[in-house]
Amino acid sequence: MPQLISRLPSVLQEAATVVTSAVLVKLLLYSAVYIAAGLPSQLSVTAGFPCQLLAGSFCALCWAAEVNIVQIVYTHRVRQFQEDSGGDPSALLIPALLDSKDPLLQNAALQDVCHLAEAKGPEAWRRKMVFAQQSGEAWQQLGTVCLDEVQQMITTAAAILPQATGQAQLTEAAPQQPPSEMAPAASAKWNAPVLTKKALILSAAQPSELRAWRLQSHRQRIVWSMRALAAFADAAATEDKNGVVHFPPQADCPDLATIMATLLSALQVLQVLALLLLFLRRC
Repeated sequence: MPQLISRLPSVLQEAATVVTSAVLVKLLLYSAVYIAAGLPSQLSVTAGFPCQLLAGSFCALCWAAEVNIVQIVYTHRVRQFQEDSGGDPSALLIPALLDSKDPLLQNAALQDVCHLAEAKGPEAWRRKMVFAQQSGEAWQQLGTVCLDEVQQMITTAAAILPQATGQAQLTEAAPQQPPSEMAPAASAKWNAPVLTKKALILSAAQPSELRAWRLQSHRQRIVWSMRALAAFADAAATEDKNGVVHFPPQADCPDLATIMATLLSALQVLQVLALLLLFLRRC
């Protein structure tokens, strides 16, 4: 509400501009119609003008107010997840972050995680408390959500590239070899991002157009997640006294190597995708 009150002058200005433009257009059109019909042009001014002016002003005011409300909702930082200094910074944040049934609330929680990770000075107490938990439970939940978001982006973006389709067709067309003649399986790489089951299912089920649309619609969530992971990794060098990021106490807890490998993989796939889109635009 305070943000809307502070924007009230601009709301009134936008509404006045719309109403004035509409009134001028109405007078010009009515005058032309009345003159063409052989009637006095003065009648066009009094033909339902007061009611039209009131109705138009009300509609324009509501429209300008709704535009500003939508801007506030989607751009203003939600502070309802932040406890007072000394409280648990993740008590309200993590439940909202895991609530996949409410995307708007989850987006606000991801934005708050990004601010939590990038905080400087006195506001960094929330990030320090996440690192201070020896169990690593808070970091495990915050890091996993951000890591899953980036890994889904990597899988979705890589599936758009033409190399993925070519490899899939080559695999399907190749004759099956007996197990004795098959090449040994490649050893697992320590720096390869682990893709979640949900990301693989999403990549296989959607065509390229829907994958591109998903990247476009989730771009802000991806940016917040990448910024949060980078900020957590940077702050862990000086604030992670318990080693929850360097040496996670839980097996499914994201570590520093996984974060770096995922961010580098994201950078690589986005660079290739950007070059592909640039090539397609020039064609």
